[in-house]
Amino acid sequence: MPTGLRAPEEFVTYLTSMATQTLALLWEFTDLGVGEIRGKAEEIVSEYREFVGETYEVVAADVDLDAVIRNVVAQFRGEIDLFRLTSPYADVSTV
Repeated sequence: MPTGLRAPEEFVTYLTSMATQTLALLWEFTDLGVGEIRGKAEEIVSEYREFVGETYEVVAADVDLDAVIRNVVAQFRGEIDLFRLTSPYADVSTV
């Protein structure tokens, strides 16, 4: 795995996957709010990037971290029902 992190595509896949999974866990087990998702995604991506450098002592690929963060947020938002969270109306599809 460490040598694969030198390839931009592999590193983006790693960061996106790990950050999305971590956000999902935080969403389920903490009081993370909708407005905090982007900021938390930034923190997580940054932490995983640092983790790779410190743990594997490998120079990771240079990637567009803002694009990774946008991708993480988009994937995460696709997994949660924001309408249900923000709407005062009942979801008629489950009634």
